[in-house]
Amino acid sequence: MFSMFKNLHPVVRLFGAVILLYIVWYVLYQFVLVPGGAFDFWLTRQVTSHSIWVLNLLSGGFDIFVNPYGMCSILRNNLKVISVNHACNGQLLYPVFWSFIIVTRGPWLNKLIMIATGSVVIYITNLVRVVALVYIRLNYPAYLRFNHKYTFVILVYSVIFLLWVYWAKEFSQKQILKDAQGK
Repeated sequence: MFSMFKNLHPVVRLFGAVILLYIVWYVLYQFVLVPGGAFDFWLTRQVTSHSIWVLNLLSGGFDIFVNPYGMCSILRNNLKVISVNHACNGQLLYPVFWSFIIVTRGPWLNKLIMIATGSVVIYITNLVRVVALVYIRLNYPAYLRFNHKYTFVILVYSVIFLLWVYWAKEFSQKQILKDAQGK
């Protein structure tokens, strides 16, 4: 059965494997993590709390409100500025990145280090996104929707793409060359 996949172009196999891994993650997420909600609640709270920490370093007066469903709001002087929903906590971004690292060649220790490092970079990028959206909401509210829907989606996925390019050039490509020399 798997022999038919060997005839596919390597890029098709790569993207097929990434999509398959993402589907497995998504099913696990929907049927294991979402029903309990603990992971989403925790991550949403972390993203919101860390964003507030950064905002308070920059100007102060920010606080968090958590509703009974685990959705968080960023308050300034007790007025809601923005909400951080579970869909905005960045949780579905990580498996996109992890999948590309897992399916490409490279030593497993390097893969684990890259997954951990890349996850931290993605998390920080998401914090920057939330902080910037608060700034936009307070100073340029007419631009909030556009930036939330387009600008920051492009930014976050560009960061993930650049992380993957770095992995491909620095580790995966070297492993391919090492494998070719060993044959």
